[in-house]
Amino acid sequence: MMTTDLPLSPKPQAPRGRRARDFLLMAGLVALFAAGVAGLLAATGWEETRAQIARLTLAQGAALLALSLVNYLLRGLRWHLFARRLGLSTRLVQDLRHFLGGFAMVVTPGRLGELVRMRWLRRETGWAFERTAPLALMDRAADLAAMAIILGLFVVSVLMILAVATAIWIVGEVRGANGVVDANGNPIDPGFLQTVWWTLLRTLDPGTMGGDQGAPGFVLAMFLITLGGIFIVAILIGIISTGIEGRLDELRKGRSRVIEDGHTVILGWSQSIFTIVEELIAANANRRRQHIVILADRDKVEMEDELRARIKDRKTTTIVCRSGSPIDLDEIDIASHQTSRAVIVHTE
Repeated sequence: MMTTDLPLSPKPQAPRGRRARDFLLMAGLVALFAAGVAGLLAATGWEETRAQIARLTLAQGAALLALSLVNYLLRGLRWHLFARRLGLSTRLVQDLRHFLGGFAMVVTPGRLGELVRMRWLRRETGWAFERTAPLALMDRAADLAAMAIILGLFVVSVLMILAVATAIWIVGEVRGANGVVDANGNPIDPGFLQTVWWTLLRTLDPGTMGGDQGAPGFVLAMFLITLGGIFIVAILIGIISTGIEGRLDELRKGRSRVIEDGHTVILGWSQSIFTIVEELIAANANRRRQHIVILADRDKVEMEDELRARIKDRKTTTIVCRSGSPIDLDEIDIASHQTSRAVIVHTE
């Protein structure tokens, strides 16, 4: 058994003058943003804007703010996962601060000002811009991928709506549909735009077609467009659920990268590992939130079951198991040994 201590590199501290300069710069940006918002409200009509905001109830405003907060927190968590995948030793709170703070520069052309996050990372981790630039690229690519999926489904929906609306309008199946009549009670054509509107509503809300009246062709077309809308929503839900299931399956198999730092890594597995873990737990008893990461060429669930059966009291230590070959450099990287406090190479 061999133990290698890996001291963590100290984080450089910014001089007070630089901090004051950064504070003033941030305050100036906030002031410019406030001035821009005030100018926008003045140009569009503050009274009208205030009247629209006043129509929202307190519960509606709170719900909108909560949804926005959840959206940004999830995106910040994605930034943190990208940072860990890149090998950065930053904590979740740091990454959330970098990600949310970068939005102060969102008004810059092309949002290039958000690259200030790379400067913050360089100051706190010492990583050069060339090493952290892929982080911004991955985050922007993820946004573009999500937009591409939504745009693709939108295009499919628009084509389907226009195709159905055009077909039933050309053949005249919309005449007198849903009670559209003239002053004498004779059925008339509601027009192409009204037909498109009806089709759009059936796509968004399947229950709308329950009150449809008219020719059999019109009712059948509304039924088909409703099914199409359900199918498109199902595709979107399927894409999301597939991504979540893939991530959960990766976690279950123990193939995801460890996001801890300052932890102890144990490479390998044998019956003596329980003694080693117990000694580490005893050594960590006076420290808070300690972690032991075990990487072995075994099933993750089996390792966790054996450790749970043999080691009852873990005190302040959390044990994380990962499946992988201890002699494969790529798989060793799963244990985040670069940010660990010590590495124990365990042999039988």
